[in-house]
Amino acid sequence: MVFKFPTVFREAQVHEKRNALDFDGEKWVVGEDALTHKRACRYIRDVEELVRYYPLFLAEAKKKAKVEENQVAVSLPLDVYVLEKEKKEVGADNLIDKLSYNCSKYGFSVSVHPQGIAGLQHLIDESKVSSNDYTLLVDGGFNTVNVAVVSPELKVLFFKTFTDEIGIRNLIEDFFREELLNRFPAVSTNLVVLKEVFLKEKVDTGLKVEDVRPEKERAVSRYLNRFFNRIVGELKRAGVDYEQIVFIGGLSYYLSPEDFETNKNLYIPKEGGEFLNVLGLLSLSELPFAVDLGFGDCKVARR
Repeated sequence: MVFKFPTVFREAQVHEKRNALDFDGEKWVVGEDALTHKRACRYIRDVEELVRYYPLFLAEAKKKAKVEENQVAVSLPLDVYVLEKEKKEVGADNLIDKLSYNCSKYGFSVSVHPQGIAGLQHLIDESKVSSNDYTLLVDGGFNTVNVAVVSPELKVLFFKTFTDEIGIRNLIEDFFREELLNRFPAVSTNLVVLKEVFLKEKVDTGLKVEDVRPEKERAVSRYLNRFFNRIVGELKRAGVDYEQIVFIGGLSYYLSPEDFETNKNLYIPKEGGEFLNVLGLLSLSELPFAVDLGFGDCKVARR
């Protein structure tokens, strides 16, 4: 069982308090229910807030998944995890221990694992990718793309986060919309509309529905040129190489193997790419319940 809900929350109104969640001395409404009053909603803005509010989202996930289990596998962004693990190993204050402590105050015992590596582990378990190759792992989202080179032992040899450069927003806004403007000067600037046009490969002009596959193909080609030019330069400076390419996360919905000219092994999930991390948490932890809390959505899996 896997599902997700939006990473939003707000203080409960008087008539909602009976069924609201207790956290930090207040009553809270989380996920879709919070969106009934969007103006009052709060969002997680950074990793410190992620660590602080994790127990609240664990409680909501537990309720939605209908589990009694308080042992749960959770995740932190890969760059954060690598840095904080180094601190933990030398006995310094770190967010891994802080997350465990925060969750324990609300009755949860957590096993903390890195995003990205969790998704790769799941693909290896499912025999979707090789366990013997050095992997270029791309975990792409709307604004942020995390790129890592991982050894067969799942050791991170290189890591870099690209923000507002090669994410989904850049593909849609900087490349796809630019291609559409050549044929449709009045095309919408609304990203939600543009995403729908991209995925459906059609645009409604009012009088006609037009096929935009040529624009999409050109946009993806130009985007991937920027993508790999940006990444390859970083990898050369770091002196690392890879044998297979694996995409996970939301970006995988916007790309397909046919978009690439490569003789290296390439894996892009046809569907469910955003759930690979949470499924991998089940594998890494051997627990029956896992939560992958992100800045946009909270993904949940249970056996």
